[in-house]
Amino acid sequence: VVTNGEYDDTPVISSDKQTVTINISQVLGDVYISCTATNELPQYNITSTLNHATNSNSDTTIEQGDNYTATLTCDAHYTFTGGTLVVSHNGQTITPTLNANGTIATISINNVQGDIIITGSAIQLQYNFSQALTNCQFTAINGIQSGNKINDGDTVTGTIRVNSYSSGYSPYYIKPADITITMDGVAQTYTLDTDGYILNFTIQNVTGDVSVAVTATIDTYTCTLNFTGFRDN
Repeated sequence: VVTNGEYDDTPVISSDKQTVTINISQVLGDVYISCTATNELPQYNITSTLNHATNSNSDTTIEQGDNYTATLTCDAHYTFTGGTLVVSHNGQTITPTLNANGTIATISINNVQGDIIITGSAIQLQYNFSQALTNCQFTAINGIQSGNKINDGDTVTGTIRVNSYSSGYSPYYIKPADITITMDGVAQTYTLDTDGYILNFTIQNVTGDVSVAVTATIDTYTCTLNFTGFRDN
């Protein structure tokens, strides 16, 4: 409040509310100035737009100078890796910290000086499926998506049979030493029939890359011919 004699004078307050300017062009009496400052600081907006993910911090505004922290958690079986996640503060891009598989993003902004905008869209979390088969082939494979991908949490089943299989016989057979079935580098169980012709496996709740490598072998024998009483013409 500014009083100039019997008249009130209107001061000018800056947009950030940090400065008051008093300009009296004609003094008409005693000048009285009364001013009380408060701890009120500018408030900035927080906008969070997420698909298949949630923000641990539900605040929609924040006071200037405060620190902002948030954890973005993807829905089950989803990841930000390969999807989109853009965070800006006061018009500047902020890079969140992602965990190993991109399912959790951590945001930390010190001394906030502007609006915070968070935009993210998570995608289905998938793993790679690879195979290396020699003298054998899949007769059934389930749970594999387009591009040899497996959705997180899905089940993969497969049946492998040796080549040239007919009526319970084949010159090829599979030995356990020639079977490698892994998920995220960890060996998985399987069943092999007694003849070594057919192999079945099931991997439940897939949480990593799956690799199947199987080699069927063929036995070789030595043929020895003994002739007596013959001559070469």
